[in-house]
Amino acid sequence: SIEGELDTQKQISQRALSQVELLNQQIAALRKQIAALEDALEVSEAKDRQSNTKIADLGRRLNVALAQRVQELNRYRSDFFGRLREILSDRENIRIVGTASSSSPKCCSRPALKRLTARARWR
Repeated sequence: SIEGELDTQKQISQRALSQVELLNQQIAALRKQIAALEDALEVSEAKDRQSNTKIADLGRRLNVALAQRVQELNRYRSDFFGRLREILSDRENIRIVGTASSSSPKCCSRPALKRLTARARWR
């Protein structure tokens, strides 16, 4: 009968509507989860940027500190070789060239080193 068929169609439509409603609820829940994940991702990216900025700043500070230390060491080296040049200026067997020295083997004997050390202390 038509009424029976109509009831069957109504039941089918009702089930379909229920399924559509359930799917809509699931889609809404998924959208909330996606929004929460996007928020978490944004927070994580912000922390990442902040960390990268801190790392870059620390790198710059380290480079400045290292450059200062290199300048200090160069100054000490220059002072050292200048003082060594003064101390050894009257020695004929030692010639200071730049920041290196060349000498005859006999100047490196133990008594010669003791004399150089003693002279360096007294000057």
